[in-house]
Amino acid sequence: MPLDKYIIVAKNFGYLSVLNALNMVLPLISIPYLTNTIGTSYYGVYIYVLVLVQSINVITQYGFQFSATKKISQNRNDKAFVERISSTVLVARFFIATICIALILGMSRWLLDTDDRLLMFITALGMVYGDVFIPTWLFQGMERMKFVTIVNAVSKILFTLLIFIVISSPNDYRYILLLNSVGFIVAAVLSMTLVKVQFGLSLRMPRLNDVWHELRESFTLFLSMIGIDLYRNVNVIVLKFFVSDAAVGIYAIAEKVIKATQSFITPISQALFPHVSLKIKSEGIGSSMHLLYRASFLLVCFTIAASVGIYLCGDFLVSLTGKDFGEIKPLMSMMYPVLVFGCLNYLLGIVGLVNLGQQKFFFYAVFLSGTVSLLLLLLFARYWGVQIAAITISMSEILLFIACACRLGYLHKKESQSKK
Repeated sequence: MPLDKYIIVAKNFGYLSVLNALNMVLPLISIPYLTNTIGTSYYGVYIYVLVLVQSINVITQYGFQFSATKKISQNRNDKAFVERISSTVLVARFFIATICIALILGMSRWLLDTDDRLLMFITALGMVYGDVFIPTWLFQGMERMKFVTIVNAVSKILFTLLIFIVISSPNDYRYILLLNSVGFIVAAVLSMTLVKVQFGLSLRMPRLNDVWHELRESFTLFLSMIGIDLYRNVNVIVLKFFVSDAAVGIYAIAEKVIKATQSFITPISQALFPHVSLKIKSEGIGSSMHLLYRASFLLVCFTIAASVGIYLCGDFLVSLTGKDFGEIKPLMSMMYPVLVFGCLNYLLGIVGLVNLGQQKFFFYAVFLSGTVSLLLLLLFARYWGVQIAAITISMSEILLFIACACRLGYLHKKESQSKK
């Protein structure tokens, strides 16, 4: 790899590391304040609606964060192509978001069964449409991760500041998602400004055929992302029907600690995705596989160290959240495999298999692991509560890792044999 490419990857890793440091530090500031101000039950209600909104955002991404990133990375010097893809993806995401919102409002009798939950969902719509107009896939494809860092940092810091200004009593929990919406909208405006000023792109209404083409091409990736969401986010939604709001809040805190730590490590994979995409196009599979193996070793070292760190800081983290959250530490211990194998699955599955054109296999692997997780949760949540949720999410990541590792090993062996 030329020295300048190492420098680009290193810079992108650095920018994403700054962002993910914020992802880790800011929740440590805001979550203790929230849990102590609004209590476990209201925090559980907030998390439930937040997960619904985050699920919509996963659907609206539709796999574009990988398919569009790959196309832009491989055609970044063709301005007309980048403009067309960017316009098409933005319009497609807007319509998908609108359809999802309409469906959830249509099922509000079951999903948003109180006035407070319905009001909170409506105030969170700024998060949905704001996310639509934050083209992370464009910045990533152009390997300009500093813009991803700037945009997301503005959103997260603004949200954290507003939490301390606005939320002062338990009843203020209704406004938390509104504050989040403000952060997303500001980030979206900033993103669109950067698209115009930094890249000189003129976005316009795309042809319907182009929208349909992108939707069809990204469909398999979309299914894979839904599958991942199935076992990473749906636990909170399912638990709502079996345990109290307070128990949901406790589980959500433990999961947030693991995911926040995980997000601090994933810049390695995020920075590598566009680079590996370009490397496969120019040099073939072999050199990319060796790069994946080396990165996997680094990830394992980092995640094991992070797991030890969480264990050692467990009592401190529990003390920050308040006396009602004493069950967090054992739940976090059950979810250490999520930290280790979740990061590896992003690297091997997304950076590896997707870039190698193995989207269908990755979808099948995700679907199988997600289905096993959901079935076990539905069967045993009534008896084991939040503990079974922690166990099933860990089990899913392990199953997915085994599938991805075996497939990559098979592809590498096949490629080696073809050269003999």
